[in-house]
Amino acid sequence: MEPTILTPRQLRVAIVDSIEASQPLFIWGPPGIGKSEIVGQASADLKRQVRDIRAGLLDPVDLRGVPYLADITQERTRRPNPKAASETDLIPTGAKVTKWAVPDFLPTSPDANDVIFLDELNVAPPLTLGSFYQLVRDYRIGEFKLSRKCAIIAAGNRDGDGGVTHRLPTPLKGRFVHVELKPSVDDWCVWAVKSGIDPSVVAYIRWKSDDLHRFDKNARACPDPRRWEFVSKIVSKPGSDQTVRLALVEGAVGMESAIRFVAFMKMYRSLPNLDNCIMNPTTAKVPNDPQVQYAIVSALAARAKPDNFGAILQYASRLPVEFQTFMVRDSANRNELLTHTPEFTQWCAANANFVL
Repeated sequence: MEPTILTPRQLRVAIVDSIEASQPLFIWGPPGIGKSEIVGQASADLKRQVRDIRAGLLDPVDLRGVPYLADITQERTRRPNPKAASETDLIPTGAKVTKWAVPDFLPTSPDANDVIFLDELNVAPPLTLGSFYQLVRDYRIGEFKLSRKCAIIAAGNRDGDGGVTHRLPTPLKGRFVHVELKPSVDDWCVWAVKSGIDPSVVAYIRWKSDDLHRFDKNARACPDPRRWEFVSKIVSKPGSDQTVRLALVEGAVGMESAIRFVAFMKMYRSLPNLDNCIMNPTTAKVPNDPQVQYAIVSALAARAKPDNFGAILQYASRLPVEFQTFMVRDSANRNELLTHTPEFTQWCAANANFVL
């Protein structure tokens, strides 16, 4: 039986549930698919601050903090439990004891409700990983107590992903609930539209969905969600040297995907005049090639505003309904005001069987 693997949208729900239940969660997945970003989004949903802690940058003793000498201002027992103390365990007033300064990356307020995000946890060497046992299970390190209102989330690459990883010790592994993330074209396109990813990149991924993520640990570059964001930055800036542009795209997503994408871009730039499609929605030419249809609905979605949305929908209505759905979904994700227009309401009523 195959394990259940979550999409980004499902992982976001799982993170929220884990935070609200105060259950430590470990997220597994290959590099570049958005594990860290989704933790940030889910934390923002709950209005929680994220404390990003990279265990690979810590020595085993760093988590406890730097030791210093402190004066005892009131006689107290050496052990936390007074009932377990004998007379020899009493520390007299004026004596000096060793204490540890709490690292500034940990919240000290008893009412803190931060998300403690242990990103790339399994990059840390075994001794450092061992220093997290008490924090993850007991919410404390020595005498320091972490607020129980905080949540602990960790993430890491799998052993076979070609990164620097160490196998999680069984005691630490047993302190987490474990889930695995996989990319989703639909979820990525929703995120990409909201995040301002170049419409040509969104259109290409809709057309060639297999190119969103093709992991190859032996390749210098291969396509993944993070690297398509790199491509968006490259193509959104003007550049006249096509050889250089191809080299940059190839350096982001690999030769095979780069050649396909650059060919797609040439087609994308030769689309029917978008202004004409909007001004003459019933007579402007409608492409028959699915590749061009993906491109034109993405381009029109990027142009959509409340005052032209009716005309854009009129033009899109001449396309197959699945392309209309892509266009309406991307338009609404870019500009929420469009969901309040009568044209949007009418289209949804007429196409109730299609999920946005």
